[in-house]
Order: sequence, then structure tokens, then C-alpha cells
Amino acid sequence: MPKLRVYDSKQEAAAAAAEFILGKLGEALESARSATLAVSGGSTPELMFEVMAAQEFEWSKLQLFFVDERPVPPGHPESNFTMTDRSLCRPVGLEAEQVHRIEGEREPAVAAGLYADDLVKSFALAEDEAPRFDVLHLGMGDDAHTASLFPGEPLILDRSGLVGSVYTSVKKSYRV
Repeated sequence: MPKLRVYDSKQEAAAAAAEFILGKLGEALESARSATLAVSGGSTPELMFEVMAAQEFEWSKLQLFFVDERPVPPGHPESNFTMTDRSLCRPVGLEAEQVHRIEGEREPAVAAGLYADDLVKSFALAEDEAPRFDVLHLGMGDDAHTASLFPGEPLILDRSGLVGSVYTSVKKSYRV
């Protein structure tokens, strides 16, 4: 049953979320060679990533995936990968093969297809099977969007694809 937790500051909330996520990833490592974490972007998780990066963890056993990405190249200030790389990946020394990024510099439909292929390969998925992450971290925008799925967008109803590209009229841009 979900529990609502309220903290007095964003620092306390970030620390609690970091502790929870690392605990769940640690539990996953008790029965597997690696743990999988899928993260959302935006500004919400940055502080949490910084707190996580300061903790002891078997970082060499983490496989990091992304929930969504904007159509921008690595290094761009709006890139979810860039923020995550700066606040988590580089500080903990994740290797390139541990980081499964969405190639936002490509045309959105191409990026979606490449990322779907990576998920199938990484999780050894059968046809119509979905990946099962040890931890899936989602943020929520002030307009209630999550994972670049905005209220009223038709992609929300798609149950057939692993990854999609969508033009969001709310942000007037594509997302993967």
C-alpha cells in the first residue's frame, strides 16, 4: 500500500528518496549480478542524485536507464542525460556500458526505436514482454505529466510499444 511521506525540506526528501532507492537496489543485488534503475529527468531528481552519489554502493553493478528524453544532444542544458551524468554517473564512475541513454540528438522516432532495441537486448525480452526494473523513479510535472506522457496525449493509451516518440502540444516539442 502506498504511503504518503512529507518532509520539511527538499534536502530531507532527497535524502529519504536516495536511501529508499539505494536500499531497493541493494536488495536486488542480493539475488542478481546487477541492479536496474530507470530515472526520469527534469530538475526534480538532481538533488537526489547528488545525495545518492555521496553514498557507498556497488556502483559497478548498476545498469542505468532513462524514462524519457528531450530531442537535444548530450551536453545540452535541457538533456535529462546531461543532468544525470553530471550529478550521478560521473561522480560514481559509471562506465559507458552501464548507462543506457536515449539518443536525443537523433530524430525522435529513430531514437525511440534504438532505445526499444537496447531495452530488448539488455533485458533479453521476448516479443510483447516489458522490462522489469528493480527501481523505476518517476517525477511529475506541475501539469501532471510523467515520463513525457502529458494529459490528453494519445500515446498514453498505447499499450503495444516499449518506447514512443510523441509531439506534445503542451511543450510544443517532441519527447521520447
